[in-house]
Amino acid sequence: MKHQHGDEVLEKAAKIAGKHGDSTYVGLATRGLSQSLLQLSAPGTNPETGEIMFEKDPAFAKYFNLIQRVVSIPDNVPAESEKDNFGFDKGNVAMILSFVNSANLYAHTEGLNFGMSAYPSWSELPGILPNNVPLTLAINPNSEHIKEAFQVLEFAVSDENQKNLSIGGAPPVVKDPEIRRYMAGEDNVGVYNIDAAYKGEAAKPVYSPFGPDIFYYEANIIDDKTAEFIKLKGKEDVNTFLRKKWLKNMMRY
Repeated sequence: MKHQHGDEVLEKAAKIAGKHGDSTYVGLATRGLSQSLLQLSAPGTNPETGEIMFEKDPAFAKYFNLIQRVVSIPDNVPAESEKDNFGFDKGNVAMILSFVNSANLYAHTEGLNFGMSAYPSWSELPGILPNNVPLTLAINPNSEHIKEAFQVLEFAVSDENQKNLSIGGAPPVVKDPEIRRYMAGEDNVGVYNIDAAYKGEAAKPVYSPFGPDIFYYEANIIDDKTAEFIKLKGKEDVNTFLRKKWLKNMMRY
């Protein structure tokens, strides 16, 4: 699939969501949406002063206006009592935003046929992909076993180990596209166009020593607030939500 921007995805979701014949479909699942904020490279606090930016940086209102659009698609968000009846692996969710390592899981779901594309971009940032604060391995300079530690790191990034990680569904850290082809599992090598997910340029990563980290794992304040906002189903406008919800919750991070 070609790289799409968010407006195209929402238009498709609106056409699919709802009842078709005897079945009901979700056009675009509401999980994975917080990655779109990563494309905007917006820290939660000012890196120099620690000032909380959720209400002041327009990127956050921009992001939650996008969530509002997803929620506003008729029949796209199931009722709380019905949400467990829908899933991409169940065949009644048309599109889902996820990590590339989901290919391994879905490739082994019997009867599920799917295609892959790069994460949709903002129309004004064509081809810009989400970025994350990277997880790193480091060697203590005071270690008595620096040579051995380097050997461990050399193995970690070796083609052999990266291939094995890919077979297990973990995205490799090397750029070799042949190793990425294993990400759907050894029995599905090259079946899915994994490279499509890498088409584009990663957004500039941001970091503030005052926190919180804006990323898609561990204590993800954006994902938490997105879930809150989705449950409101449009009952509160974005500016009110940003003004009321953030300051007290920042104390937890």
